[in-house]
Amino acid sequence: MSNIIEGFKVDVPVAELGEHFQRRIEFHRAKVGDLEIKIGKLKDREVEAKNLADDLSLRTHAWGGLIGGDPVEMFEMEKRLHAQCADYFVFLSAHLIRDTVYRLTDNDLVGLEFGSKAVRDGHGTTLRYIPE
Repeated sequence: MSNIIEGFKVDVPVAELGEHFQRRIEFHRAKVGDLEIKIGKLKDREVEAKNLADDLSLRTHAWGGLIGGDPVEMFEMEKRLHAQCADYFVFLSAHLIRDTVYRLTDNDLVGLEFGSKAVRDGHGTTLRYIPE
């Protein structure tokens, strides 16, 4: 008789989880820095219209077309989201328990940004994955 396993679970040692969290903190903080530069250039009108249009088009595609309005406000919103993500991973890092193995579900893996990002609706349903 074969074993029956409910759902998908992965055991991740705390050291590996901490390293992953640190990479996610660095990633999101770098995005905040990049966006600050873009916002500054946009405000100073140093950005060519084509480059801005390409950038906005990529974000519109990645976010499911939920973008409109002032480009500066859009970049500010994206910057806030990345800052919140960095803060989230800082918080999680500070609360890891030493000498522990964390059992993560597929939803945990998505929420903790292992692999691809998931776009979810307001009810937690995964709509599609976006590679980084």
